[in-house]
Amino acid sequence: MGALMSSMGGGVFLPTPSGNHDVHDLSTLKQFTQDFNTSDHSSFTHNGYRFILLNSITMITDLAEFKNHTAYEWSWFEHELKTAARAGERIIVAHHHLPFEGSEDEPDSYWTFPKRVRRKYIELIRRYGVRHILVGHRHETKNIYPADGFYTIYVVAGTARFFDGNGFGINYFNVSSWDSANDVTQKYVHLKGVTHMKRSEGQPTGCPDIFHHAQ
Repeated sequence: MGALMSSMGGGVFLPTPSGNHDVHDLSTLKQFTQDFNTSDHSSFTHNGYRFILLNSITMITDLAEFKNHTAYEWSWFEHELKTAARAGERIIVAHHHLPFEGSEDEPDSYWTFPKRVRRKYIELIRRYGVRHILVGHRHETKNIYPADGFYTIYVVAGTARFFDGNGFGINYFNVSSWDSANDVTQKYVHLKGVTHMKRSEGQPTGCPDIFHHAQ
C-alpha cells in the first residue's frame, strides 16, 4: 500500500486500497473488510472532486470464485465515473496495481493490469477525463505517463520495503483548483525518519509510524 495525501483546504490521508498480499481469495477478502471495517472499493467527494478507490486484485483476476465480485466492481466503477461526470466533478482514481509501466499496450507482467482488462480500464479513464491515478505495488516512487500525456500514474513505495533510492514517503496533492488537467500540483515528501517497516520485525506499527511522521 502506498501513502498519499491530498490537500483540499485541509489534509486528507488517502492510502491506496487493498494490496496483492491482502486479498487472494474470498476468505481473505472478507477478512480485509472486517479488519478495516470498510468495503474493498469505495468513493467520496470533496470540493468538486470524486475520489474512487478500487480493489485492483479482484478487478484484474480471472479466478472463478471472484467472478461475481469482479463483474460487480467493474459495473460499480463505471457507475461512479458516470455519476461524477453528471455532477461535473473532477475524478481521481486509486488502486494497488499499475495499469502499465512503459506503454498502454505493453505485455502482461506481475506489476500491471493484464491486457485483457487494461484496454477496458484505459478506455474508461480516457472517456471520463481522469487525469490522476494513484497506485502502489511497485515499491518505487515515480510518475508514469501515456504517450500523449493525457493522465499521470503516481507510484509510491509502500510500507513494507522500497526498491529505489527514494525511501518511504508521501505524495501531497493540491486539488483546490477546478482544472484537474493543468493545475493540480503534486509534491513527494521523503519521510527520512522512517527507515523500515517494523511489521517485518514482528511489530505491527509500520503504517502508524508513517502517518505519525506526516502529522
